[in-house]
Amino acid sequence: MAFATSQASVLNPWLQILAALEKKVIRQTFETWLKPTRYSHAAGRTLYVRVPTPEFQHIGDKYGDLIRKRSMASRWNLTTSVL
Repeated sequence: MAFATSQASVLNPWLQILAALEKKVIRQTFETWLKPTRYSHAAGRTLYVRVPTPEFQHIGDKYGDLIRKRSMASRWNLTTSVL
């Protein structure tokens, strides 16, 4: 499933980041670790992303470099929390 840019993704920066990451990681990695995440909110320069289980909380560490390389994502710091 490709994440297209839409009005919703303008309001949800995590969708923009996911669309970029989908092109940079193997499909299985994306489907397993990134697709189940959900945008929570933004505060200042911190982007809060909800994850389904504590095992997912490492995505900021594991994929942080890729997230920061995305031009739209370069201004965000990533924080995860369990749903």
